[in-house]
Amino acid sequence: MKPPPVPRYSLPKLESLTQALLRERWPSLAIPVDIDYLTDQEPGVVLDTERGLRDRWGVPGATVYHPKEDRFTVLIDDAVADGNPGFYRFTVGEELGHVRLHRTILRRVQTMEDAVALQASEVYPFLDRNAKWFASALLMPRNPLLQDAKQIYAGLVKQHAFGRPELIRRALVIRLSQRYMVNVSPMEYRLRNWPLEVLKMVDHALESRMNSLA
Repeated sequence: MKPPPVPRYSLPKLESLTQALLRERWPSLAIPVDIDYLTDQEPGVVLDTERGLRDRWGVPGATVYHPKEDRFTVLIDDAVADGNPGFYRFTVGEELGHVRLHRTILRRVQTMEDAVALQASEVYPFLDRNAKWFASALLMPRNPLLQDAKQIYAGLVKQHAFGRPELIRRALVIRLSQRYMVNVSPMEYRLRNWPLEVLKMVDHALESRMNSLA
């Protein structure tokens, strides 16, 4: 049987898709984004935990399709769900991304063996890239994140002046990661890269001794 084509999404398209989802399902856009709520609201999707998922299959999360019920189950390892909130939230966000972006492919994933085989396949890096960017844009929406970064930067400069730029840069990332309930690494990646490039703005502002981000 010929496998379904792998959908390709540009980064602007992924940003647009997450913004549309937030407008539809989370119009108040309260931070942190309630990723459990968004997943529960997805038609034909059930969010659940499974004990030993990571130990047995080597993955923190996976999505399995049930053809008789025409339903997807997003499974998260119970230790992940009870552990680091940032890692849990990003894992759920990735799985929701797979459902939203790769539904046709996921309909073939009907067992955990299928899920592991998909993750080992040559097409998975493309799927994984899409899902990770989707999760990042969903959990760290561009506009509120930029506004929060500006506000926190101004407070840090007022407190520390310009003598310790690395402290200000690091504190900004940490405070934003705490506010958005994500780990520091994905927050730093989000702030460094398009479409925000906040860290470039921070470096320029510090070098120019500016009290606010342009």
